[in-house]
Amino acid sequence: MKVLMFLRHSIGILIGLSYADSAFIQILAAQESANSSAEHVGALVSEEPARWSHQASISLRSPESLPLRLADSAENEAMLADVILTPEVFANAKSDLSDVRLFDSIGRSIPFALRYLRAHTAQQSVIANSFNRTEPEEGPYQLTLDLLENDIQHNTIRVITTGDNFRRAIEIDGSEDGMTWRRVADGNLVRFSDGDRKFNIDTFDYPDSRYRFMRVSVTPDPNPVDSDFDKDQFSFEEVSVLREIEVTGERLTTEATVGPRQASRMTGAASSSWIIELGGDNIPCDQIEVDIADKQFVRDIVVQAELPNGPLGQKVFSPIFNSYTSTWQRKPGDRQVPMVASFNEVQTSRLRLVVADYRNAPLTIRSVKFSAPARQVVFQMPGQGQPEIRLFVGNSDADMPNYDFARNLPDQLLPPPSRGQLQSLDPNPMFVPPPKPFLERFPSLIYVVLTLIVIALAVLIASLARKAISLHDTDMRSAASHINSTA
Repeated sequence: MKVLMFLRHSIGILIGLSYADSAFIQILAAQESANSSAEHVGALVSEEPARWSHQASISLRSPESLPLRLADSAENEAMLADVILTPEVFANAKSDLSDVRLFDSIGRSIPFALRYLRAHTAQQSVIANSFNRTEPEEGPYQLTLDLLENDIQHNTIRVITTGDNFRRAIEIDGSEDGMTWRRVADGNLVRFSDGDRKFNIDTFDYPDSRYRFMRVSVTPDPNPVDSDFDKDQFSFEEVSVLREIEVTGERLTTEATVGPRQASRMTGAASSSWIIELGGDNIPCDQIEVDIADKQFVRDIVVQAELPNGPLGQKVFSPIFNSYTSTWQRKPGDRQVPMVASFNEVQTSRLRLVVADYRNAPLTIRSVKFSAPARQVVFQMPGQGQPEIRLFVGNSDADMPNYDFARNLPDQLLPPPSRGQLQSLDPNPMFVPPPKPFLERFPSLIYVVLTLIVIALAVLIASLARKAISLHDTDMRSAASHINSTA
């Protein structure tokens, strides 16, 4: 009985030591988490160039166009500059470019806009003057816009009025001279809400037109839902005419490094493959141009990208383009132009081009270029004598800045910004690596602690064993004495 009680007590001690070990590790983790949180809060307040690992100088030239007016007031007039990000920036930055920053030579942060230069259609407000605003008690409320020019093509109008939960009839007319009007659209202004759900109609399309004058007539809701008055009383907040513009994109084309031909198989056919090196990780690409020396061919191809796969993120080549229904073909006498494969944009470091040869001789590839829509960094050009601006990347803790400057820029910048040149990306001489986690800074500490615990457990177990043997021998001697005495 004494042995059992002693062993039970000993097991309690071992469990206590195990909990102490676990608590020690949790304390270290909690301390590290607190330090990380404190550093993150500090980063929200200010950013220092020393936290970024790489930098590149920006060479600016004097713009040849007038400055772009960012707002109506003269004091907000500013001249813009831009640079195009190069592949080496992608190779050293986060995949979403959220760690891209601009600092001047004295460490001040420079607001900028990071833009994706893909060709697209956008809506732009047309400059207009409003007049003949009438708001009679019984309606309809009217407002006329003068677009100042007759050669502006437009097809949309947006009407924002005060109030909630309403349905107001609207009529939209156009005129070339402000005298003769023609109906271009009608409908209902609608705004209703139910908790978090909202339903709103305030934009109306009409056929493309070049009317200089646009008139809006709105009839009050005859049955207002939420009104302190018997009638629907409201006023115009904003009326704007919109036009669609084609925003021209810009592509960045770069020469790739092509590896040697490798024999392979594609759908059971003899094939050739080439590894295409893009020059770093996370390089965007949605098109390749392959310069082939052969004068005639008809080949099926597959383009693969090296992408993470599986829970461990192991990189494997996955198909992103195949031409089973649209082959690469060059007929005798055709002009020798690069063969093109376009696909959805991927960010990768390597591509693999697989060409089915069947019983034909392998193609001779002379060069490969890859391209993607350019990433543009737009910022306010520094004045004469102002500090130099540098671009910084390489901070895994940085978040997307979302500057007000970026959100106030229109889709189309006219006149275009003055194009600067991004110099080579170099290590930041001021870079201070972020502190490593506690256990990474002292990796041997955990082993020292575990070793001490193991030694303590061994000593304790040895002591318990001796004690248990001693108690057992004592019990055996007592039992033997008892038997002898009774005999």
